[in-house]
Amino acid sequence: MNRNSIVALSAFGTTPQARATASVKPVVSRVVPSPHGDSLYRDTLSQIAGNSTAIAQLRRCIRQFAPLQAPVLILGETGTGKELAARALHELSPQAHGPFVPVNCGALNDSLLEDVLFGHEKGAFTGAGTAHRGVFEQADGGTLFFDEIGEMPLAQQSALLRVLETGLVCRIGSETHSRVSFRLVTATHRALLQMVEAGKFRLDLFHRIAVLDLETPPLHQRHGDISLLAAHFLAELTRGGPKRVFSEEALLALERYHWPGNIRELQNAVMRAWATCERSTIQHTDLRLGTESKKPRFRRNVLPFGDAEIADAMRVCDGNVTAAARYLAVPRSTLRNRLRACEPQCQDASGA
Repeated sequence: MNRNSIVALSAFGTTPQARATASVKPVVSRVVPSPHGDSLYRDTLSQIAGNSTAIAQLRRCIRQFAPLQAPVLILGETGTGKELAARALHELSPQAHGPFVPVNCGALNDSLLEDVLFGHEKGAFTGAGTAHRGVFEQADGGTLFFDEIGEMPLAQQSALLRVLETGLVCRIGSETHSRVSFRLVTATHRALLQMVEAGKFRLDLFHRIAVLDLETPPLHQRHGDISLLAAHFLAELTRGGPKRVFSEEALLALERYHWPGNIRELQNAVMRAWATCERSTIQHTDLRLGTESKKPRFRRNVLPFGDAEIADAMRVCDGNVTAAARYLAVPRSTLRNRLRACEPQCQDASGA
């Protein structure tokens, strides 16, 4: 797997190798772009792949906000690539020569978070055998990214607010303050204003971090991108294993699924189908999208599909109503009744 493919996969999930080693990676990492161009995340914006209107708007916002010094709040569902957007903001910013320091607030408990934020001096507490810089110091001259900022406890929210107001930090066990300067980028899948109303998030901190905001679109809004991404994931998998291709039926199923888990769910679905399919062509049944318990129930003659979608399904299934009903996950009788009342394009596709 080459460098570019690793970057692209990292944008929308993780490689199998990355997942296998994720437990030993530190919660906080520092990535400094190399002047020789060998940084893993170099030119991240180009790795935000897709041709949909939603993803094009995201790229435009990143280009517009990156040169500014104001804090940015990235909003989006889990698995939509919020950290990738943050890295792209950093790379296009005046701080690109400095470090990019990501912190996952949801992965830290209260006691650990203070040490991660501020660091400590040698001997500050039992086990502190050496001095350690916190992320505020690590990000000096670069970008500090707090992922899932809504998970940060109130005590640490207050500490973050003080640093943003004063630009000063003090390590645990020290009485000396150091001045720091960094671009702040935060992300969340939560409704922070609702958390403010519930007393779980500080209003003054919200106004500090939400000067600019952008949204990473959920996968179901990225019309036309799903097949592109699925084909990319499958191509990467087939480089080191059995060759597989998607049937037209499978690609249509991918485009129509609602993807509550977004990019991560898509990547997992492709990997599962590739690993379990015993044929060279992956069919829609190999994808196992959703579960039987989640399938919607339909009233007689009422389907959540337009005539064009029904016609596509009938063409894919060679006019077989039973196969098309299975493909659309609807009762055969309901589809048959709809076909009788359908526009000519549906009837032509069914051979009626």
